[in-house]
Amino acid sequence: MQPKLNILKQRFSNLSNHHQKFLRIIETHGESLVDRLESKGKIDDVHLWKISSNFSDEMDCIIDVADDLQEKLTFLGCYHAFQILHLNIRSIDLLMSDLAQSNDKLSVYKNFMLDVGKQFQQLTATYMDKVMNLFFEERHYPE
Repeated sequence: MQPKLNILKQRFSNLSNHHQKFLRIIETHGESLVDRLESKGKIDDVHLWKISSNFSDEMDCIIDVADDLQEKLTFLGCYHAFQILHLNIRSIDLLMSDLAQSNDKLSVYKNFMLDVGKQFQQLTATYMDKVMNLFFEERHYPE
């Protein structure tokens, strides 16, 4: 895990401290998450080193491999940290590419904000839904 983590750290070295907290979460809990996924034969079912196309299924997999509530929350938080970082770095890469190819900067920025917002909302809503279900155990809770 360490070589991949070093690459991730390098990509974020120029960005804000906000991103550093996600890296610290991954440094603290990433190894145990990877070990658990490997021991349960689920490492190929969860994308830790690239953006996921199905947050919900992967979070369910992470919940399934955890032993107790605390571990479920820890592993979900670690997965969320991985995905936030991948989402942000991919968004920055796409923004730079789109700006280099277009003369209409305002349109590029507008599309960037809409796309990133939608992806962030999807990731965050899925994460919050999984966490709420852990606490409420599928009981109904307010919207």
